[in-house]
Amino acid sequence: MALIEQHLSLGNKVLVIANPKSSRNHNFNKFNNIKIIYSNLNDYDNIKLDEKYDIFYHFAWQGGSLRNNFDVNINSALQSIKAVNLASRHGCLSFVGAGSQAECGIQETPISENTICKPVSFFGVAKLSAFHICKVACDEKKILFSWARILSIYGPYDGDKTLITSTLNKMISGLSPSFSSGTQIWDFLYSEDAANALLNIGLRSKKGGIYTVASGNEYELKYFILKITKKFNLDGQKYLNKIPLNPNSVQFLVGDISRLRNEFGWKPKVDFEQGIERTISYLIKKQ
Repeated sequence: MALIEQHLSLGNKVLVIANPKSSRNHNFNKFNNIKIIYSNLNDYDNIKLDEKYDIFYHFAWQGGSLRNNFDVNINSALQSIKAVNLASRHGCLSFVGAGSQAECGIQETPISENTICKPVSFFGVAKLSAFHICKVACDEKKILFSWARILSIYGPYDGDKTLITSTLNKMISGLSPSFSSGTQIWDFLYSEDAANALLNIGLRSKKGGIYTVASGNEYELKYFILKITKKFNLDGQKYLNKIPLNPNSVQFLVGDISRLRNEFGWKPKVDFEQGIERTISYLIKKQ
């Protein structure tokens, strides 16, 4: 949604290929100047368009919420070649795939384009497979290939089960959230800033390749939790240490944004407090 807004602000023509079964398709109603067609990723070979386009952003994926389901996730990876073929059929010169920090597995240093990936979930394995599939296919089709390795994004239109949105919804409704110790080191990026990074990658990248999309700022998770609870005039400390910390989960998730900064002069513009205020306002209006 944020990326559509960014392109429309530049006067660009936007076509959205939406999953017909998505519960969030109604969000597109806010736009009256985009074209929407509905297609499952498996059916991309059947899409025939009259228009030509310049950039293809490949976000379609089934299985992100089923991280340990091999069949569903690997199917999404294998079907990704259909996205490259569709981009080629309709004149795209640039292909931007949506990767994930899950490709990298457990890391102890900031994730960059040089990070050696060791995924620990089938979702991560499948995303890394999609990276290689799309890269080879784009090279074959002479399309510039870029891969946005996305970390933790929050903001309006985000899924209801994410940490930030689920916490905000509980607090807006007067319910009490529960957290672990919050000692994990984390990196959150507001959706508008993430969209601007993707905009730059699609429009301005000359070499393609991997870009880490993150804020580049690292804090303990409880730092963010306390910022959120403060917005509701509550003491966030009393919600910490309510659930055990899973020692096998990711404890460090931070992005190295040097490449985005060096190539495009990109940096986040919305700090966490501003982003939370905007997200709260959106969620209240949505109720």
